Amino acid sequence: MRCKPGISAFVIVSRCGNEGRVVEVNEFVEKGVSLQNGMRSSRSGWLCFGNLLLKTGQPTSFCVYPDHHLLPINGGETPNKA
Repeated sequence: MRCKPGISAFVIVSRCGNEGRVVEVNEFVEKGVSLQNGMRSSRSGWLCFGNLLLKTGQPTSFCVYPDHHLLPINGGETPNKA
């Protein structure tokens, strides 16, 4: 996998038009896992948070993306927190 928790990544493939958006990769979730809004994940992938994301045409703060739909920024290095 290219991604890991805590990194930032570009969305390079999206079913909802989020290509080019920057997201924060949070955790890997399996298909069927209950998410924050009470809905279940429709696929396995990285739970990502970001601003101005769209899901089925509606604004949202998170989406689930397969690893190959994300491109890590800075080679996937986790930034040092001071």
